[in-house]
Amino acid sequence: MEFLVIQLLGEQSVAVFVKFDVARALKALAQLDKDVQVMLIVATAVVIIVICITVMNVLD
Repeated sequence: MEFLVIQLLGEQSVAVFVKFDVARALKALAQLDKDVQVMLIVATAVVIIVICITVMNVLD
């Protein structure tokens, strides 16, 4: 359903949708245990680093 909405509204809506999703995720994160928060933050950081490395390799 959400994917269809993104397709219908076009590229600009994707940024809005992602922002909305991040806000929702942060609210959920605030309700979790500190340990779980740390693990999620570390996991997210690792994923971002991996994506950056992949992009760099593709661009080279």
